Amino acid sequence: MASNGSDEVKLASLELCDPCFSNCKEILAVLYCLDCDEKFCEVCGTCHKKSKLSKNHKLSTVAEAPSCNVVKLLKKLTTCPNHQSEEVVYICINEDQLCCNQCANTSHRKCRQLETIEQYMTTEIHKETITHQMPNVPKAASALQVRVRKQHQFQQSLVKTNVAKKILPEGTLLEQFTEMEQQLAEILTQDANERSMIADSASRVTAYLQAVQAKLESAFNSLKTAVMSQCEMQTRILLQNIDMRQTTTTNLQDQISTDRDNIDSIKQHGNDKHDFLLRRQITKEIQDIESRIRELNQRKAASKIEVVEQTPVDNIVRTITGALRVQPSGGGAYFNSRGEYYEQEMMKIKISNDFQ
Repeated sequence: MASNGSDEVKLASLELCDPCFSNCKEILAVLYCLDCDEKFCEVCGTCHKKSKLSKNHKLSTVAEAPSCNVVKLLKKLTTCPNHQSEEVVYICINEDQLCCNQCANTSHRKCRQLETIEQYMTTEIHKETITHQMPNVPKAASALQVRVRKQHQFQQSLVKTNVAKKILPEGTLLEQFTEMEQQLAEILTQDANERSMIADSASRVTAYLQAVQAKLESAFNSLKTAVMSQCEMQTRILLQNIDMRQTTTTNLQDQISTDRDNIDSIKQHGNDKHDFLLRRQITKEIQDIESRIRELNQRKAASKIEVVEQTPVDNIVRTITGALRVQPSGGGAYFNSRGEYYEQEMMKIKISNDFQ
């Protein structure tokens, strides 16, 4: 059983003929068709070459077959972006877009400059040949140069509008790749050098915030001292006022009690004359007592102390919380979630005038 299992694993790792395998036959493949992305044995490969539909397909040995990534790339290049089951056949020069047969018959039906990819490639190659040969024309043949240049311009106007983009030669593409790789390498080097500087940003910002916190605490302590001093002073004044009210009230109570005792004494020991004179005296005193009682009621002592906000505290809090922000310093750019960058002033702490 163990031997059969190892044989199955070994057999699965081998390249088998796809048509034979679909017919429950396990025959080793020797050929690969890039157009069909299928592997064939010798017999199936021969039939594939003879078939009218596949006689022009590109076959290679299995050993020389491209990797899966290359196959995916080739498929992606030839697949219509609008119809995944179709291959691109045309180039719309007006809109600089690749088209399949379905696109050509629908969305690009009214386009005037619609060429097959093969035609466009032939024109591009001819145009590049003329361009490359022109510097080698002898100076004496200036008239010929003019004719060639005019012919080239005429062909260019027919083949390609301003919308279409020039297809760069392979050599130019490789040169641009090299240049861009050098630029990217320099960017990586700069990023590596700046990473250490950026890593220290948190500690520098923390130190700055600690300094700001110390200033805020010092300002708050000064405010607290001043407010509490005013509170103590106002407390003393209010208590003194209450003491004075209590003294006045007690004196008036004593006076009323004395007058009441005097009335009782006159009733017991005095005559009508004494009674008249006492009531006359008390009547005048009552007017004064009532006046002083009204004054005491009108001048009630404050029972509590409140804090008046000369500047609303909420505004102060909003000013503090929005006083600072951190951003890059010097000119730079940020990358958003889509990998796009946008210009921004750079990482420095912006300080409100309230803290300068």
